[in-house]
Amino acid sequence: MSSPGREHNNAFGCNDLDQFSVDLRLFLDTLRPNTQRAYIFALCDFKEFMGKHLKDATKKDAVAYVHNLKNRYTAEDGHLSAASVKRYYHGLSSCYSYLAACDYFPNNIFEAAGRLLAVRHAEQVRPTKCIPWAEVMQIIQKPDGKTSKGIRDRALLALLFGRGLRRSEALGLTLSDIYLEDGEPWIHIRNTKGGVSRRHKLPLWCYEYVSDWILVRRGHEARESDQLFQFTDRTLARIFTSYVKAAPHSARATFATRLLSQGIDPLIVSRELGHRTPAQAYVYDKRYLSKEWGQKVSYE
Repeated sequence: MSSPGREHNNAFGCNDLDQFSVDLRLFLDTLRPNTQRAYIFALCDFKEFMGKHLKDATKKDAVAYVHNLKNRYTAEDGHLSAASVKRYYHGLSSCYSYLAACDYFPNNIFEAAGRLLAVRHAEQVRPTKCIPWAEVMQIIQKPDGKTSKGIRDRALLALLFGRGLRRSEALGLTLSDIYLEDGEPWIHIRNTKGGVSRRHKLPLWCYEYVSDWILVRRGHEARESDQLFQFTDRTLARIFTSYVKAAPHSARATFATRLLSQGIDPLIVSRELGHRTPAQAYVYDKRYLSKEWGQKVSYE
């Protein structure tokens, strides 16, 4: 992939020897071509709006720019759609989150500007909800731990909330995909949306619930290559909604929101979710729905 930085240095307002420009190009080069072009377009538009270098941008500039996007109007295209505004915002927020990680800014200057999009979000009906973590732990305790079904359901809920798995990822797990390595619990996720398997650490509390179900399965002579959960996607949804008044994907949104609320970089959250770009992490950010997510909470 060719470096976009050399082609757009003038638009970025940085010379080729500037370390800021170099680091920005390194980040852009990690993106897919279409995403890369969209981010560059947003950066150029933001720079033109400010009338100064991208490295000199402030939180005030970011807020003013998002205000401008929401009210922008042209005779040819009319007002920008809500999707277009979010696309600009997420692209710039991802770039400045990375630049903040490189110590060019104390924090992501677009984080506060994101609150301006909350009004649009609130007007939309979404299938996913953000469930307060105290309520999540109560939900996981609902299944009867003295029965096989209860142990199974508790393991399923623990994986969905504690690891943020997609339904297909949970159903694709085998017994051997949950294991200990150097005393730490891990999960190997094979049936991913992008087709690339990945592995992550599991919270200890989550591992304990899943281990109980694995012991039950082994007691029924299941092999290590057998499926951890032997039911369909429709059955998974039915099991989840019998304990939670929300769609199963709400567990994934809750997982992502919890990480973001702790100040974990969207780049890391995206990797935890199995996304290719940090912008996708913001799709799951539901902090505007509840005051609880403004507080730091423990992940363990």
